[in-house]
Amino acid sequence: MRSTRLKLFESFFEAGFIDFNNVQTTKSQFYREITQLIDQEADYDGRLDGFTNELGLPPDVEVVINGKELEQFNLIDEEMQALQNAILDQQEDVGEIINNSLRAEQPQLLAIEWGPEVEKGLKSLRQEATLAKQLLDQLSMEASSAREDVKELIEIVPERQAAIKTLREQIEDNPLVPASALNSDLLDGTYLDQLPNLLTADLDDIDQRLQEKEGGILLFREALDSLIENGSAMDDEQLYQELEDKVISKLPELLIKLSNDALELSLVLTSARAETITLVPVDLSIDEAYKIASENRLDWMNERAQVMDQYRLLAFNADGLESDLSLQLSGSIGNTGDDPFRFRDTTGTLRAGLAWDAPITRLRERNIYRQSLLEYQGRLRSYYRYEDQQYLSFKNSLRSIMLQKINFEASRKQLQVATRNVLYQRTKIQEPPGQQGNTLDPQTAQRLISSLQGLQGVQDGLLAVWVGYEINRSQLDLALGTMRIDENGAWIDPGAIGPIHGYPSEETEGDNTEDETVEEAEPSDTVNEDNET
Repeated sequence: MRSTRLKLFESFFEAGFIDFNNVQTTKSQFYREITQLIDQEADYDGRLDGFTNELGLPPDVEVVINGKELEQFNLIDEEMQALQNAILDQQEDVGEIINNSLRAEQPQLLAIEWGPEVEKGLKSLRQEATLAKQLLDQLSMEASSAREDVKELIEIVPERQAAIKTLREQIEDNPLVPASALNSDLLDGTYLDQLPNLLTADLDDIDQRLQEKEGGILLFREALDSLIENGSAMDDEQLYQELEDKVISKLPELLIKLSNDALELSLVLTSARAETITLVPVDLSIDEAYKIASENRLDWMNERAQVMDQYRLLAFNADGLESDLSLQLSGSIGNTGDDPFRFRDTTGTLRAGLAWDAPITRLRERNIYRQSLLEYQGRLRSYYRYEDQQYLSFKNSLRSIMLQKINFEASRKQLQVATRNVLYQRTKIQEPPGQQGNTLDPQTAQRLISSLQGLQGVQDGLLAVWVGYEINRSQLDLALGTMRIDENGAWIDPGAIGPIHGYPSEETEGDNTEDETVEEAEPSDTVNEDNET
């Protein structure tokens, strides 16, 4: 776009309609944007190299990122961009033909002599007029295609308005979002009622202007044919006047207007397509997320298991504190005489007794038990802290998702404003200042550049919000413990998340064979605090 604007300002400067500052401002901004684009592309290549290295691939392997998910953000077709560039190229070609073949060597004489160079220039312009007609036809086809985008917008308007209404209702009952989000028309979807009609009117206006230009191209070619046939018979003054009135200004002016129509059509496409982009719903409360995660996440189960293991160890160590009462029996029997196998009971003895090991004597066991009490309480507090962290994590995640929903709607409204601003600034430039005897305002270029920068910034912001939303949605699926991956390790997108959307369903929730609720329990065995440790 900016190269088109630069050529436009240069042509106005040559005609004396604007000052030097406008051209230089536009040229400086153009070169600045070109260098930024080069830097961004180089940064992308560097990040891609780092990504392939992280995957363990050889550095000379060519990797192509497939961004099908981002195709919906191609708000302007590649064919439309190619068409705008083709119009720009033709503007340059026409300018070179006029400057090299049809300009008088001494303009102050108001005369030009007929010759082979002039005839060649007129025939070249004849070919350029045919090409201009082809470009006009392509632009007409793009305008017809744009009506399909408007029809798609009309179909999705009820869904979009319902989504905005649902978002407002969620904000009203959601403590995560400030109430100030409802204090303006930020989440007012009534503008969608008029937007399709507005865009349709823009397309009708474009079609009408293209039809007028088609007639203008026909008249221009007829004028060229007449000059090619009769130009040799004209005197120098008459030929100069005919060229100035019917040739030199006609085709460049028509191409400038055609470029303006292409820009307006691209803005219509941008407005229509931006409104058809939708966010995958995430309707989940903090408590619902907390419950789902606690039932599905293995790390959460491990945390609970560690508390229960510590509690079981506490009970095990408590067994060592119990009293031990033992019944002890011992005896012997001897032989009589010299016979070693002659045993008699009269020579035997029998002893019996009781042995009692009291708790007061178990110093080591008592210390182990008290240590296990401390470890259990520490593990229990650690688990409570883990639960609190998970709750806060879900709270922050769902807050970010809700704010991104709001920002996405705000970015769409900003986009509509930005497109209208660019169109207004471009229309102001399109007004032929020479007919009023004035030049364009010295700040004209700066205002146009600012409007284009604003539009680009809003488009980048819209994409950034969407990407951030998708990242948060995937991370939420991971945090819930319901994420599934395919055989290549890629995330299987579940779509909408929330009980009302059927995901996670009961089938996807973890089937826990042991559903243990961690509660603070007091051990059944206590230690006499009067005993020394």
